Amino acid sequence: MIYLGHICVARGEVRRGLALLDEAAAAVLGGDVAPWFAGLVYCGLVYICQNRGDWERAAHWTECFSRWSDRATTTTFPAVCRLHRAEALALRGELVTAERELVEVRDELVRSAPWAVGDAERLYGEVLRVRGDLDAAEQAYRRARVVGWDPCPGWAELLIERGNAKEAVQALERAVDDPSWPCRQRRRLLLAALARAAAIAGDAPRAREALAKADTIEDGDLTSAQQGALQRAHAELAVAEGRPDEAIRTLRAALRFWSEHDAPLEIAPLHERLAELLRASGDSVSAALEVDAAEAVWRKAGAVMRAEACASRATTATRSRRSRR
Repeated sequence: MIYLGHICVARGEVRRGLALLDEAAAAVLGGDVAPWFAGLVYCGLVYICQNRGDWERAAHWTECFSRWSDRATTTTFPAVCRLHRAEALALRGELVTAERELVEVRDELVRSAPWAVGDAERLYGEVLRVRGDLDAAEQAYRRARVVGWDPCPGWAELLIERGNAKEAVQALERAVDDPSWPCRQRRRLLLAALARAAAIAGDAPRAREALAKADTIEDGDLTSAQQGALQRAHAELAVAEGRPDEAIRTLRAALRFWSEHDAPLEIAPLHERLAELLRASGDSVSAALEVDAAEAVWRKAGAVMRAEACASRATTATRSRRSRR
């Protein structure tokens, strides 16, 4: 059931796939199942949730399996479970702890779950990128690619940060067409990232095409991550088409959405992008508030390099306003 569920989700039969996963989980939690199979089912569930950005569902099943494991006598798949835990820590903004967990678990995965090494490198790259260490993040993404794991959308985000939006579009187009199960399950997220990258690259028609595909593919109900990614893409499309006020409104809506979900790694970049658009519109005072907010979120998450960059921009902006006076 767990394998068939993965196949169904990858093929776009998401509701059928999720139902199979739920049935497999219920068989574990409600019956006398060997711990090894319980670990397999739990990992399968969490991978689906990660690939679709369904963090609420992941939290629900993690709680259920945590109660089950308290009654079990065998610990299963410790390395993979720690990998999942590291991703949860990163999403909550506990970057330092997440990075430490990943550093410790990578060698163990080579021995016990080599198929997950690429995912660990991808996630390690994400943590490093978010913390602001782009060079180290690039190396982690490259290691993920070497062992067969596509590091998008994080790799594309790194390219955008370095001013290579066109290369990001190409990377995301390859990921969208990749027939591997992780890419097929991430397809809506990848299309949202592709639309955003295309808009930043100045290719509004390509961005609209990607958004249209994201809206029409069968991928079940929108998850929180999918909804947030689509909002950011629509905002960048508005910028590309000369509608900055609409872009600002869309980003503010995205900021409210992610604030309700307590997702600091989504919130901080939104503050920074809002600051850029507000500054371009002539509202330097509101832009300064957004930069300050981004700095606070980054600093709390342990992304010191990001926080210092915000502080530097704030100082430069203050000096510029004073000189104009």
